[in-house]
Amino acid sequence: MPASKIQKTEFEEKYAIGHVWRRDQAVQKEASAFDAAKRIAEGKTNNAYDLIPWMVAKAERNLAHAEAKAADRTGQPDGFVARYEEGIAEITRLVHKYNLSASSVDDHLQFLQGKLADAKQHVGKEDSDH
Repeated sequence: MPASKIQKTEFEEKYAIGHVWRRDQAVQKEASAFDAAKRIAEGKTNNAYDLIPWMVAKAERNLAHAEAKAADRTGQPDGFVARYEEGIAEITRLVHKYNLSASSVDDHLQFLQGKLADAKQHVGKEDSDH
């Protein structure tokens, strides 16, 4: 089987595991699985793998969300907001560097932008509660 098919299969496995952990609300394990998926998509886990930008963007969307939730749960409001901003910046960088089509990343960016707006509201509400 070609390395690209094995890479995609490994990516999808880690990606699916991340969603299982998300469902179970195991945020650290969720983040770890999405980080593993991102490393596979970046070609970092096997010399035969290439970087696949659209898969990196897909993993980054979910990794940013998981890490932002972890920051929120551990009382790090700056990290909560910043991680969404970093995710948006990373996906935007991928779009420009690899000429990704807007249609392949629009959902990812809209998701993170919505979560960023929610995070800013949440942090602002906590600030006003004190």
